Amino acid sequence: MKKFIAALEWVPAPLTQCAALAIELDDKAAPTRIRVIPDGDFDAVDGRPGNIKGVKAKKWRMDAAIAEKVIAQFTQRGIDVPVDYEHQTIKAADNGRPAPAAGWITGLEYQSGVGLVALVRWTDAAAAHLMAGEYRYLSPVFFFDPDSGAVQSLHSLALTNTPALGALGEIAALVQQMVSLRRLPGSGRTTDEELTMDKTKVLVALGLPLDTGDDTALTSLTALVQKTREQEVQITELKATQFDPAKHIPLTEHTKLTGELAALKDAGDKAEHERMMQAALDDARILPPNEAYWRAQSLAALQAFLKDAKPLAALKGTQTGDKKPEGDGKKVTLNDEEMAVCKSLGLTPEKFAAAKGD
Repeated sequence: MKKFIAALEWVPAPLTQCAALAIELDDKAAPTRIRVIPDGDFDAVDGRPGNIKGVKAKKWRMDAAIAEKVIAQFTQRGIDVPVDYEHQTIKAADNGRPAPAAGWITGLEYQSGVGLVALVRWTDAAAAHLMAGEYRYLSPVFFFDPDSGAVQSLHSLALTNTPALGALGEIAALVQQMVSLRRLPGSGRTTDEELTMDKTKVLVALGLPLDTGDDTALTSLTALVQKTREQEVQITELKATQFDPAKHIPLTEHTKLTGELAALKDAGDKAEHERMMQAALDDARILPPNEAYWRAQSLAALQAFLKDAKPLAALKGTQTGDKKPEGDGKKVTLNDEEMAVCKSLGLTPEKFAAAKGD
């Protein structure tokens, strides 16, 4: 079966808050247990996996049965999964830059209602970044079944500051702590007092009274999270359609260029109109009495007329075939007797006059 891979910039919570799922909030160390894949159905705000070509699944999925196969695959593989910075592990082949590890996933666990939890060993540099707050979010890269959306294996994990669900932020993380602490073995957080402290933070963040019940707090949070997800979708859509100055010119420049092009076209049309008029006058397709009319018509109208107009051969030259008339061109006047002589001799008046002159 064909496998698909997803680089999901999704995060259940900032790393500093995820640490509370496994260690004390006041511990001065990077978290060693972090959730990398959420339980149940999930997707990205950009529409994946539903908008990936060749993928039928509308959601990715994680459950106990799926996790069992993922963990078995990890164990059978026998090597740790890398944690990198900004997905450089999968970008290195294209950009040629090094892909230093931020840490290594040494084990995987499944927690019902939580998802796939990774055991991580951080490098000193990455731990320093985390404790300084320089990186706050996670982005898993995993293979999945294109038909069912089931996660098949974990490829890598990235530290990033641009998660697809980053706007959920620390409020969602605090509630996740409140509802999930008892589910994570080894967390060291089990007392009601400590849970109440977490709930207090949530209520303060939500702006609710401190005596608000759990159901009311969770309902308020759910509404906030849903609204935030909708805003993330809107932001993604706006970014996809935002104005790109590189692909456009200022309106003033557009108007100027449009005017210049129109002027050039008008000049060209006038020159062509004059050329066609002169040619039509020369070959008598247009007669002098009609010249003024056709000069006032558009180029398109003139072109349409001349397309079928025929030259008038009778008007193209002179009746004498461009030959000069005999004599000097002066009118000859003869009296009746002289005309009678011309007629009897078969002479023209011009020849008679020329002979008489001689």
